[in-house]
Amino acid sequence: MREGAVSMLYKKGRRDDPANYRPITLLNATYKILARSMVLKFAEVLPYLVSQNQAGSQSEKYIGELTRMTQDLLDYVDETEGEALILSCDQEKAFDMVDHEFMAKVLSAMNVPDGFIRLVQCCYASNRLCVKVNGHLGERSAPKNGVKQGCPLSPLLYVCAFQPFLSLIALSDLQGVSCPGPLGDPEKRTTIKAQAFADDLLAFLRGTAELPLFKRLLSIYETGSGCNNNWNKSESLLRRGDARLPSGWDPAHGVQRPAVTSLGVVVGASPEVAAHWDKKTGRAVDDKFGEWCSKRVPATSNGRNLVIRNSVLSKVWYLFYNQCPPGGYDAHLLAWDKAAWSFFESGNYGSHGRGPLASVKRGVLVQDYAEGGARCLDIESFARALLATWVVRRLPTTTMPWANLAWHTINKSYGHLRQGKRLLTSNCDFLHIRDAPPFWDASLRAAGMLGGLAPNTDQATANPFDPDASRRRVNVRPDWSLAEIAMEPLFYNPNLSYRWGARPSDPLGYVRNERDKPGAKPRLHRCSPERQTEADAVYDISEKMAAAGFTHACHILITTGPTDPLAFMSHAQFCAAASPRVRHGPRRRTPLDREAYDRLLLGPPCCLAPRRPHLFRRGSLPDSARPTRDPRHGAAPTVGMGPVSERLCCTARQRRWSELCHLLRTPPFWRTPDR
Repeated sequence: MREGAVSMLYKKGRRDDPANYRPITLLNATYKILARSMVLKFAEVLPYLVSQNQAGSQSEKYIGELTRMTQDLLDYVDETEGEALILSCDQEKAFDMVDHEFMAKVLSAMNVPDGFIRLVQCCYASNRLCVKVNGHLGERSAPKNGVKQGCPLSPLLYVCAFQPFLSLIALSDLQGVSCPGPLGDPEKRTTIKAQAFADDLLAFLRGTAELPLFKRLLSIYETGSGCNNNWNKSESLLRRGDARLPSGWDPAHGVQRPAVTSLGVVVGASPEVAAHWDKKTGRAVDDKFGEWCSKRVPATSNGRNLVIRNSVLSKVWYLFYNQCPPGGYDAHLLAWDKAAWSFFESGNYGSHGRGPLASVKRGVLVQDYAEGGARCLDIESFARALLATWVVRRLPTTTMPWANLAWHTINKSYGHLRQGKRLLTSNCDFLHIRDAPPFWDASLRAAGMLGGLAPNTDQATANPFDPDASRRRVNVRPDWSLAEIAMEPLFYNPNLSYRWGARPSDPLGYVRNERDKPGAKPRLHRCSPERQTEADAVYDISEKMAAAGFTHACHILITTGPTDPLAFMSHAQFCAAASPRVRHGPRRRTPLDREAYDRLLLGPPCCLAPRRPHLFRRGSLPDSARPTRDPRHGAAPTVGMGPVSERLCCTARQRRWSELCHLLRTPPFWRTPDR
């Protein structure tokens, strides 16, 4: 079980240099079953043992989050006119240099159970490996260090062995780069010093003056672990600051460049980024299509679709998903779309799209088989869906610090809504995102083009997706607590009917008609004038309401006493409450006129009937609070406070209600500057 054969796989460079080969260990099935069972258990606890900025060998972390962090951090440094030095480091023969004794001590310091550590040592004790070259097996030897490349457990063990260096950096006196805290909080700032994907490390320093300290920390780690940094692959990117190297620093270590390559993405100056995009997505696509045409174009539509999806355009999506090219996405989408359709519609090499399939409408070809289509790749829709996943899937769930910078961008335009993460599950269209890096501008607008949301309940008797917002109705779940009602947002809220909860939408068939026009080009974002007008109106009202202090339902609820029922404000009361906060002047107006305010009061569904306010202690608030409508014409809706026998601890109830209102009325940390 402890024996293996090492095959040497050529990487690049001179073939007669052993350093240009990667050793892959071929292990027997018994060993792999044991190692895989250990991985299944160890992978569950690995995220709790390593740094938050280590993304290697963790299924819930994505490699692109690290490249996103690097790019967003540079954008933030440029925005604040700060200083930063990014140092890219790579370990030399990383897996092969890990000392077994050091690895065991690291696992013990992480409080890994002794039984598991002994099992790891059993897998690496008395190993006998031989090297296989040109089909010949050499003599067996017992290695004293290294984790096997080819063993399922090796990546996890290396991530643990590399963690002491990340901890040294985190606890050191390196200043790093300061950025906003959770949800973009500018007051609770965090410091980013390093991030890693296995052995690929990016150190974020304040300037060149911190290079000697970083090198001392690296020397400490190298002495203990047996690893060595490959300075020939190390490079740096300076963003402002003094470019002079410290005294005694070798200029060949971390050469300063206008751009650095991190995990397959070039970060830095625009010309270098544009050249990388042209190489990886322009010439690569043309060369691959040319290669297929020189062989033979597949005869069937299924075969051509497979070539387009899996052989050609699969080369571009990683870079597309993780970086916005200089000049935007649309020019690249046009080139890919043109090349893909030319290949699909061609009869043979050199026909240039004049084959028999060219007579079928492309809008039909992208449909499913049942609709008469051929399941061709709709590049525009696919690209839009890819970028939207950053907003609807990764941003709400990630624990990595790049999300703080994304929220910093969002809060500049939508922080006045005070919704936090709920904004990502709202019907916000993000058409008014401003001062955003190109990547987040594209991703947020792509997410805003998705269909609107509706509450996760039976909508058979409602029409939450009616294009006419004046007819839109939604059903919500029946049981709500008083606190949940009070904390419901007033804008972009799918739980509200009519215009207040709807996502501004294009006229029916607008996108299809635009794409079917002769000479139409693929575009990442499409917006009709009607949708833009509606979005402008909603956003303008949201800014005025937020400036007057009205962003959640609790802001339009009032009560005259602890035993009196809660009620929505009348328009007169709303005006009286808003007047002190509205700008003074000859044209001073309240945010909403009577008609608009009445439509707002019609937005909350009538079935909101909270039975038990479980967020408060029993006795602090009544057990039932049912919204009812006053039979008198024009009277504001009221929220019943329950039977008299349940009206206990009136003073405590009023105090807790006041505390809740104060919490929501107080400007949060994502507040925008006063206008």
